[in-house]
Amino acid sequence: MAKTATETKNDLPPISDADYGYLMKECDFIDYIFFDLPFSLSQDEKESIIQNMNFISREGVTNIPAACKPMARKFFKVKGTIVWEAEVYMSDQCKHFIFYKDNKAVYANKMAQSGINFYNNLIDQAAKIGQQQGQ
Repeated sequence: MAKTATETKNDLPPISDADYGYLMKECDFIDYIFFDLPFSLSQDEKESIIQNMNFISREGVTNIPAACKPMARKFFKVKGTIVWEAEVYMSDQCKHFIFYKDNKAVYANKMAQSGINFYNNLIDQAAKIGQQQGQ
């Protein structure tokens, strides 16, 4: 697909095998802060953390639509210390993660289908909560 004026070329590489492997092995807590959903989410069970890591495709992102806005900030912790952060982009045109180390964008990865399903489910749950609160 040719780059258009509504896209930005992404020069960030996908997460390195070393950093991905480190998170898979050492991460013991994942926290989410959602910007527009009426809840937060934390995971501290290793099985859930591994499943969550599998939401990250090993494929990089080439072009990012200009309209992309993050839906959440994801914090990867090891023994209480935030070791990585990622912005979660999930919309019709945007399905990817931007990883940050020391407040600097370092990696960009596409979202795996399991991640798309997970975040769509969260969006659906938020819509149901909104409907229940509106009644």
